[in-house]
Amino acid sequence: LASADIPFSVSTNNLSLSSGFAFQTLSGTNYTLDGNVTTVDAAQTWGGPVAMTGNAILAAGNGPIAINGAISGATRNLTLNTSGNVTQSAAITVAGLELLGTGGTYTLNHGSNAITTLAGNTGAVSFTESNGFTVGTVNSTNGVTATGNLTLLGTGPVTVSKNVSSTAGGNILLAAQGVNYDAGLAINASVT
Repeated sequence: LASADIPFSVSTNNLSLSSGFAFQTLSGTNYTLDGNVTTVDAAQTWGGPVAMTGNAILAAGNGPIAINGAISGATRNLTLNTSGNVTQSAAITVAGLELLGTGGTYTLNHGSNAITTLAGNTGAVSFTESNGFTVGTVNSTNGVTATGNLTLLGTGPVTVSKNVSSTAGGNILLAAQGVNYDAGLAINASVT
């Protein structure tokens, strides 16, 4: 298909929208994600439940990303890449979550988030996870680097195995908030 009237292109399993077009899925409809979705400085709104069958990148330039339908891929890596705001009203369940985008603001505090490994290089992050997680390596990103405030909370054990830093002097809060004896905070890398 080659027409200026078609506002998207597809390459293998990857979908790219033309400049100025947002992307939205409807609530109540199940979706399968096995590739990347890219918008050019435009919003992505994920309204229905998403089952990941492969690693995926959701890239929005400086547009916002809203996770309003649960994303599940227990053995997959999910990358969120935007310089805009990222919010959620539904849980994310993935092996690895990578947060990218210069100046991005990530507010991922759903009580049922289940992420094994977290990594990122972005602006500000407020993250809550339901079982416990590790700050480690996802794809090629090691640890979590932010330019603003950084809050990483787990209701299970939290392990910092790669560096955590706020390069512009933002506040850092790391907490393992579980009630069990094994829900500890282990810091095995630098926190700056």
